[in-house]
Amino acid sequence: DALYASPYEPWSYWLTGQQGRAPNPYYDPLQFAVEEAHKRGMELHAWFNPYRAVVSVGSYSQAAGHVTNQHQDWILGFNKLRILNPGIPAVRDYVTMVIMDVVRRYDVDGVHFDDYFYPYEGIRNEDAATYAQYNPGGLSLGDWRRDNVNKFIKMVHDSIQLVKPYVKFGISPFGIWKSGTPPGTSGLDAYSELYADAVAWLNAKTIDYVTPQLYWKIGGPQDYEKLMPWWESVRNGRHLYTGHILSLSAAEITRQLRFNRGNSGVSGSILFRAGILSGALTDSLRSIGYGYPSLLPVMAWKDSVLPNPPRNLAGEVQPAGVALKWDAPIPASDGDTASRYAVYRLGHVPAPSELEDVQNIFAVTGTPSLPPPAPPATTRFFYVVTALDRNYNESVMTTPLAVDPVAAPTIAARLAYPEAGDTNVATLSLAFRWNRLPIPVFYRLQVSRDSAFTSPGVILDIPSITDTNWTATSLPGYQKLYWRVGSGNSGGSGPFSEVRSFTTGLAVPVPPVLAYPATSPANVPLNPTFAWSPSPYADSYEIQVSLDPTFAQPDIDSSGISDTSFTVAKLWSNRLYSWRVRGRNTVGYGNWAAGSRFR
Repeated sequence: DALYASPYEPWSYWLTGQQGRAPNPYYDPLQFAVEEAHKRGMELHAWFNPYRAVVSVGSYSQAAGHVTNQHQDWILGFNKLRILNPGIPAVRDYVTMVIMDVVRRYDVDGVHFDDYFYPYEGIRNEDAATYAQYNPGGLSLGDWRRDNVNKFIKMVHDSIQLVKPYVKFGISPFGIWKSGTPPGTSGLDAYSELYADAVAWLNAKTIDYVTPQLYWKIGGPQDYEKLMPWWESVRNGRHLYTGHILSLSAAEITRQLRFNRGNSGVSGSILFRAGILSGALTDSLRSIGYGYPSLLPVMAWKDSVLPNPPRNLAGEVQPAGVALKWDAPIPASDGDTASRYAVYRLGHVPAPSELEDVQNIFAVTGTPSLPPPAPPATTRFFYVVTALDRNYNESVMTTPLAVDPVAAPTIAARLAYPEAGDTNVATLSLAFRWNRLPIPVFYRLQVSRDSAFTSPGVILDIPSITDTNWTATSLPGYQKLYWRVGSGNSGGSGPFSEVRSFTTGLAVPVPPVLAYPATSPANVPLNPTFAWSPSPYADSYEIQVSLDPTFAQPDIDSSGISDTSFTVAKLWSNRLYSWRVRGRNTVGYGNWAAGSRFR
């Protein structure tokens, strides 16, 4: 099943709890993930388990359109596991079609296969009929099974090359190719038990990267320090990204990554999985260089044409600091423009050679702009930007841009409304207004019961207002209040404005206090009389009684009540009800009292 909108596979059980049922409210998780990754300058590779059809038969029902119902003759069974039969050519065609549908319709950067090929549970003669029907070359059973997988890998690779050759194709096989290879290691034999011949894929160059799942410690029969160099020795010019399991200790993972750094043939790592990424490991990763943004290694066999540099790099002063913006480059000789951008920041005019130092990368972004840095810069910096194409070929840098810290405001805002001494000012919707300062700032509105704006007296304190007005919706009635406006930006705070006073008129009623029935009593009469305390400024009341605690469709909704009690005719027996009350006057309705429940 699929965690995306597929015309071939039903919606995943793991997403909605029912296979074939779309998310409600609707969204496409893969489209969302692609967009959010690209905003952050990240790649997104679509992960497939190409043969696995049902993880555990009986755990959930399969949709009518599921492949196990549509093509029962394609299915191999192993206890509760069901997989697609790798030996059937139609299966290869079908799975390739499903994968290429994703490649065509989504802006994915890569296709990734997990380690599931023939089953870990072991296969005996379940595919005997297929072996007899589809083995014209007379291969041995093991070679035939490996050939089935190899043909499928090549079909996917070649299809990607025809449609979107920049899309990367990688696999994360089991970490041991053959037991005893390299010497001194032992374990499950992926070559003979899963029929996954990763060396054949690398030799045929039908994958762009390999991520062996090296989920073991340094030392022992599955020694990381033996397995990783062996995989590097057979990568055949393709990229090696080692796979690590984060259930190991932070110290162990750090040791393995440091060991990788000593081998230039290792291009990176993939950490499984984000859900168990601990704070201790995060700190350790930062300590060995993962605290900086980085650029992915170029796959030279795909594309080596450099993009042109971005154009018109400029700074824009904003309240939070200086934002950067630029224009996309003109297309290069191969037609590529920019897929992402690298932003570098230094304390001096950068030389091109300084772009090789990862510590100078300030950000990698998928958009031609960058918001102000946090925390704000307090000294002059020089920025340059480079363009990155789909293959991470990097352009030359732009002309450096010098950016100075933003100065704090030195003048105060002038207040506009309400004016000093205004009376009978609205309490339900009062729009405070002031003038705009000549530099970008955030404004801060304060309203207080006293002119000194002491902590107990302040009833409204709204920071980070970007406009020159703010509407208050529930000011107290018949009171003299004081207001002022401050300002600030990334450079610091400016002076407050003058203080003005005004007097409010009638306010909306304050919420009453519910008296009976109180919260959670049992055995309330079926015709109870509800009671509450009088609400200041209320002319009448509205009561709601509901079996639904959200009051979306109340069972009783009565308004215009002049007293502070209300009797209902009859409620259902032994049901849990919620009730609430609010006051009303000529200004409008007040807020609801906190709801109470009873049975």
